[in-house]
Amino acid sequence: MSMLISDWTHILLLLFSIEEFIPLLRERMNVLNPYVRQFLVGWITMLDSVPDIDMLGFLPDFLDGLFNMLSDSSHEIRQQADAALSEFLQEIKNSPGWDRDAHDQGAVGNSSFPTVLNCVVNSQHA
Repeated sequence: MSMLISDWTHILLLLFSIEEFIPLLRERMNVLNPYVRQFLVGWITMLDSVPDIDMLGFLPDFLDGLFNMLSDSSHEIRQQADAALSEFLQEIKNSPGWDRDAHDQGAVGNSSFPTVLNCVVNSQHA
């Protein structure tokens, strides 16, 4: 059964273009409909779980939208957005560019930091 799922996953990845999908995702990240938001976070989480897709590379496209979802009126959406953001933070910390010693001393140790910082600053001014 596991082999069958793996085979289907590889076939679907051949048919699926993440580069074409991300702009569609980005366009919809600020939709307020709770069902759409739940669907979007589900897609982000699912795509992040696929080993052949590097969602960290696309993080700037939807990070601001995930931060905005942290203030959603729905507890479930806030929880899902928080879980997705926590997972991305863990992936950044585990990435080869992360320098834990530099981070502990307050230095920037990862190229994703400017993107994250811009999103946080923009969210505060919105």
